[in-house]
Amino acid sequence: MRHQFPIVVPAALAAVLTLAGCAASARAEDQPGPKEKEKDKSESAEYVEYRSLPELGQIQISTGVVRGDVGVRRLTDRREEFAQRGVYPCTDKAGRHTYHRTETMAGHVIDTTLTIDPPEEKKPDAAPDEEPAWRTHVVVRIDGRKKFNCSIGDSPSDEITVYGITLFPEDGTVDASASDYDGYELVLPAESVKIDSPNVITDDSFEEEAPADDAPDEKPPAPVKVMAPGELFPTTPRLAVEARA
Repeated sequence: MRHQFPIVVPAALAAVLTLAGCAASARAEDQPGPKEKEKDKSESAEYVEYRSLPELGQIQISTGVVRGDVGVRRLTDRREEFAQRGVYPCTDKAGRHTYHRTETMAGHVIDTTLTIDPPEEKKPDAAPDEEPAWRTHVVVRIDGRKKFNCSIGDSPSDEITVYGITLFPEDGTVDASASDYDGYELVLPAESVKIDSPNVITDDSFEEEAPADDAPDEKPPAPVKVMAPGELFPTTPRLAVEARA
């Protein structure tokens, strides 16, 4: 009859095996699964911000972006709350959202209407990394007269991007920043920036910045004189030395 004897593992070896097992288990638990890997991908969301700064005599309308899952979720879940603070999220794809702001600054009545349309469906021939853009549009009336009627963000033609609009009621002027498809800065014509100007600013109003006036021709550099040997440090003529001697 064969007897089976229990295998006795030394205490030190048992401790090593236990630690190795725990480490392997911890590494396995640390490895993210498919869903967790998907969560690790940082999300982003766009918004349009309306800021009234009466102390500085201006109103700013600009685009913005929030990055990170927590920020995106907060912007999405608290859309109405943010809208009351002048931050209008581009997160709800159910349909168009329209927002109105009216205020008086420096004796001017400024009425702003912002519309946010969700992106269209992705075209079959679009690049894999190309995502349809949100369409945001702003109409600004000053003292009842329309001053801005343009995109705020990417234009529907994708030819320009308007980053921001600034109104200076105290100064009686407006301004806007934009760039074209190639990233070149665009500006507004000088005759359009006055509040009382009849020109309505649209996407087509932006133009490339005019080149600066040609600077006057500078004088050509003076020719460099090549010194012959002995001209830089001339020696005393030998004849004069001999005469003195």
